[in-house]
Amino acid sequence: MKLKKLLEGYAWERKPGQPLPSLKDVAKKHNAINEVDYSTMKIKSNIAQTWKDESNVEEDLVAWFNASVGAGGTGLGDDIIYAVEDALKKMRKINDATKI
Repeated sequence: MKLKKLLEGYAWERKPGQPLPSLKDVAKKHNAINEVDYSTMKIKSNIAQTWKDESNVEEDLVAWFNASVGAGGTGLGDDIIYAVEDALKKMRKINDATKI
């Protein structure tokens, strides 16, 4: 099915005589709807502060991940998981290299 055919299904959302929305227009509208208010995430720390222990790190990361998936969907969640897995590999290398 062609994109134009799919978008024509939303013809009631546009004014007569106006062109179909571009993919950029649709993405912009979607992003505006799904913006995250990070001030409501109840994160205990920010980049300028220090976590007291690993439980604070875990709680903050899970709260951030939950808000991110809520705003960006499960595709974003998958992307974050892959990025975190890569970061963990790097962190393990750093940690192993510093062991005496």
